[in-house]
Amino acid sequence: LLGVYILARRMVSPALAAMASVIIAFFGSGFENLFWAMQIGFVGAIALGLSAIILLDGRPSRARVAAATGLLTIGVMTSGFGLFMLAFAGLDLLLDPRRRRLFPVLIVPAAIYLAWYVVYGWSGVATTRDPFTIEAILSVPWFVLDGVGTAFGSVLGIVSWIITRSRYIPFGPFLSIGALIMLLARP
Repeated sequence: LLGVYILARRMVSPALAAMASVIIAFFGSGFENLFWAMQIGFVGAIALGLSAIILLDGRPSRARVAAATGLLTIGVMTSGFGLFMLAFAGLDLLLDPRRRRLFPVLIVPAAIYLAWYVVYGWSGVATTRDPFTIEAILSVPWFVLDGVGTAFGSVLGIVSWIITRSRYIPFGPFLSIGALIMLLARP
């Protein structure tokens, strides 16, 4: 929660950053994951990823860059969600022109994960849906937009779909696109 506060504090006042932390802690979709011992891998990957992003903020020293690389590496070793935190850190670096030069920090954790996947991880594909089919790859953008929109909707207390006579129409993707436009429009 401290990581959420510190990252939110980069863009908003301390009061709004504290409110964002409280929402994540008690009211967001899936908030109970923070309090269940069985979710330690999930929570650990998030905490490690957020800590790495905080270390990479501003003009980090070599020691902070090395520590962030280590945290991201441990994050991908902790849980599959560490990959999302690795992607989030990459997006954070790419969106800030001053810190784009730090993007190679992601190579070490990505290479370690890839090596593990080649040696051991591929065996899990046989037990679940193959993620490397064209259908699976093409479904990713919609899945991400809908998931982010659903998360925004849950935090704001609005549903992310509209009921019509015959079906549910998701508008989570539209919430996601609107949030992205607002984020990119900031000076």
